[in-house]
Amino acid sequence: MPRDSDVIQFIDIPGNCTIRIYSLQGNLVKTIHHNDGTGSAKWDQISNYGQFAESGVYIFHVIDNNTNAATKGKFAIVK
Repeated sequence: MPRDSDVIQFIDIPGNCTIRIYSLQGNLVKTIHHNDGTGSAKWDQISNYGQFAESGVYIFHVIDNNTNAATKGKFAIVK
């Protein structure tokens, strides 16, 4: 079970967007459908398959569901 310190927060994002998180190998790790109207979303580091994310570098891709504008970036998980 993830602890509060395990949560990754995405901030300054559209209130209605889709966040996809990929491994550096290009494997989809998690899809987050964010639609609560706020500018932030949390990820508990649990993958789409129920596994805890491992240490490593990940790529995120955010698509605004209203305008289709996209943003991408990288982050690292260190345990």
